[in-house]
Amino acid sequence: WTARLVVELFSKYSRFGDILVSRCLSEDRRKKVIGSVSDLSLMSLDSVLRVLRLVLPDKQRAGNDAHPLNEDPDTDRRWYSSRAEMAVLWSANQSFVRHLLEVALARIQRRPSTISLGGGSNAGNSVVGALPGMFAVLEMAYIVYSGVLSYYATQSNDSAADEERAADPVLPVYLRAKGAARGRSVVLLSAEILVACMSQLVSMGGCLDRLAVAVIQPTLERFAGPSQGPTADSNATECVALLLAALRRVVSALLRQRPVAARESAAVLSAVQLLTGRLAEVALAGDGERRQQSRQAAWRCLRQTAEWTVGLMGGAVPGDLGLMKCLLSQLTACQAFLRAPGEEEDNDAPMAALMRSGHRRPDKAELGPLSHLIERICATSRLHIREARARHGSADDDEDGEDEDEDVCEHDRQIFTLRAVAALVALI
Repeated sequence: WTARLVVELFSKYSRFGDILVSRCLSEDRRKKVIGSVSDLSLMSLDSVLRVLRLVLPDKQRAGNDAHPLNEDPDTDRRWYSSRAEMAVLWSANQSFVRHLLEVALARIQRRPSTISLGGGSNAGNSVVGALPGMFAVLEMAYIVYSGVLSYYATQSNDSAADEERAADPVLPVYLRAKGAARGRSVVLLSAEILVACMSQLVSMGGCLDRLAVAVIQPTLERFAGPSQGPTADSNATECVALLLAALRRVVSALLRQRPVAARESAAVLSAVQLLTGRLAEVALAGDGERRQQSRQAAWRCLRQTAEWTVGLMGGAVPGDLGLMKCLLSQLTACQAFLRAPGEEEDNDAPMAALMRSGHRRPDKAELGPLSHLIERICATSRLHIREARARHGSADDDEDGEDEDEDVCEHDRQIFTLRAVAALVALI
C-alpha cells in the first residue's frame, strides 16, 4: 500500500510538472501562469532552483532502462549527450528558462558569501559548501550549452572520414533554430547563457576552472547525482584549454555558415575572449612545479588560439560589423602570444618570452595580421572619400592613391562602409 501510494504521488507530481511547464510556456496569454519577466524577478534563489528542477528534464526518469533515452547506454558520454540533447530540444525557444537562469545568476551575485571566495584551483570542494545553489544553477545552464558543444563541435575534425562533412557541415535538426524567425537561435541562446555564467565565475576568482572540469569530463555520476564541484586534484587549466578548443571548433563551424550564423559566431567568440583572459592570468601567476605545468599548458593553448585567430582574419572579412569587432578584439587579446619569426618550438622558451611580452615592443608576428587589416580599411576608406568628392564636384589632390584604390575588391567596398570604418578605427 505504501509503495502504491508513493507511485501514485510521483505520477501526480510528474503530471503537475508537465502541466506547470505547459502553462508557463503556453503561447495563449489566457493560460499563461507567468506573464512577464518582472514576475520572475520577484522570485528568490531557492524558488528559482525548485522551478528549474521541475521544468528541466527529470533526472530520475533516466534511471529507467526502458526509457527511450537509454537505448544506447554503452558509454557515459553518449548517455550524457542524449540528456543534453533533450534539454536543448526542450529549451530551444523557451525564453522562460533563460529568464529563470538570469534571475538565479542575479541572486547568486547578490549573495555576500560569493565575495569572500579566493582564486586558484586548489580551493577544492569548499566552494560547494559555501554556495550550494551556485553549481546547481550553473550546471543547469551548462546542460543546454554542453549539448550544443557535444553535437555541433564534434560534427567534423574527428576523423579523416569526416573531411568532406567538415568542409560543409550540416546542422542538426534541433539546431536549425525554430526561433530563427524571431532572431534567436539555439546556439545564440546557449552562447549568451554561457557568457553570463563565465562572467559571474571570472569575477569570483578560480570558480571558472572548477566548473570547467565538470563540463569537460561529464560522467553519469556527475550528471545524475547531486550537484558537486570538481575535486581539488583535477587539472583545471587543461580543462579550460579543452573547453577553449571546443569553442574554437564551434566558431570555425559557425563561420562556414555565415552570414547566417554571424550573431552566433560573435556570441561564442565572447566566451572565447573570457577564457583567453583567464588563461593569460594563469600563465603569468604563481611559482612551483604544479604552477609551472599549468602555465605551460596555458601558454600552449594561448599560442594555438592566437594562430587560430590570425587564420580567421586572413580569410574573407565577415560582413557583420559585430562579428568583425569580436574578431578584432580577440586578435588584440592574444596577439602577444604569437610565435616570433624564426622562433622554434621550445618548452622553456615560451615562458621567458611571455614574461617579457609586457616589457617589449610588439614584433612583426604580432602586428602583421592587424596591419594587413588596417591596410585594407585605409584603402577602402580612400576610395569612399574619392567617390564622395567626385559626387560633390570637389577636386582630388591624392593622385598617387588612385592605383592603390583600383586593387580594392567589391567585397571590401560593401563591408568597410564609412560607418563601419569609424567603429573599427575607434576599436583599433
